[in-house]
Amino acid sequence: MNTVGIFLPPPSNAVEMFEKAKEAEGFKEEISILISRNEKERKEILKESIAIIASSISSEDLELAKNLKLIQVPFVGVDTFDVKELTRKGVALANVHSNAVTVAEYAFGLLLSLAKDFVRSDRDLRKGYWHGWMGKEF
Repeated sequence: MNTVGIFLPPPSNAVEMFEKAKEAEGFKEEISILISRNEKERKEILKESIAIIASSISSEDLELAKNLKLIQVPFVGVDTFDVKELTRKGVALANVHSNAVTVAEYAFGLLLSLAKDFVRSDRDLRKGYWHGWMGKEF
């Protein structure tokens, strides 16, 4: 049986989400999802996993993971991984690239906050001070 290890706090419906995605893609192979809650479980899960969802993996953990083929990082950065060692061992490393819209929205929000001085206005209003409308008009 193929095993996927999860080494981050998963959403409460992680297994259900995985099963729905598997069904939607027509994936027929039996896959076991194991969630690590402590270091002992982590080591046992690593020994049988073909894929893991994690934010990092130590060289010791990588030595235990003899069957590992894929590490999925559920966010953008992969700087905590030894990419050369993973490549040498034939382990693919994948991450999520979908933060561009979120970063752009956050940057725009910061620009509005800066232009309208929201932080100082909010702080003063909470203290009972009203300065009228502050900041620049667009």
